[in-house]
Amino acid sequence: MIRPSLSMLGVGTGLASFTSSSTVFSMSAVNLLSRRVWRLEINVRRVVFMAAGSVAGAFAGAYALNYIGDRMISIGFILVLLGLSILTGCKRKIKPLGLDSALLQWGVGGGTGFLSGLFGIGGGPFQMGALLLLFGLNPKEAALQSIFITMLTSAASVIQYGLNGFMDFSICLYTIPGGIIGGLLGGVVSKHIKQSHVSALFILMISLAAFSQLYMLFKGA
Repeated sequence: MIRPSLSMLGVGTGLASFTSSSTVFSMSAVNLLSRRVWRLEINVRRVVFMAAGSVAGAFAGAYALNYIGDRMISIGFILVLLGLSILTGCKRKIKPLGLDSALLQWGVGGGTGFLSGLFGIGGGPFQMGALLLLFGLNPKEAALQSIFITMLTSAASVIQYGLNGFMDFSICLYTIPGGIIGGLLGGVVSKHIKQSHVSALFILMISLAAFSQLYMLFKGA
């Protein structure tokens, strides 16, 4: 939601992407510490391979930002988010692929990392979507594991944006504290709601992000 919101406020694509990734990195790091995830059971092998692919993909996506116009990025962002919301809504009809192969896990991570680097949203929706649809995790498990991957991916995106000349913390001074507080509150709420509600909220959020970006696209046409 950070990048579409900044776009609606007139912030340029590069700065919006840098701000979004920086904020998501801070949120992810604090979430990992606050949830004490080292006490929880996760598939370390999958997370490591997906994270490795995501970091490489994030560098590539952030680099590609230099060569793709803002309008094309906005259109791609809308299409990917709408597709993800539809697939998540049809999750029960989709048979998980399993993907036990390390190479395939790295490939999935690379694909989601590229999208996160290109669109500057940290990658959480993409990684969570992949964990839900391809690996068959429940929403809370997917959310937890995606935090690990997202933190590394967003860090890689921030570094690449800095190398591209987009490093500007003027907006981060406001978004990072707000993002951290929101992330902590979200972690508390997640403990007290059903998994089906988590899925519904996930679909709602990415749909709102897609339609807000669609509004900005037609407004600027």
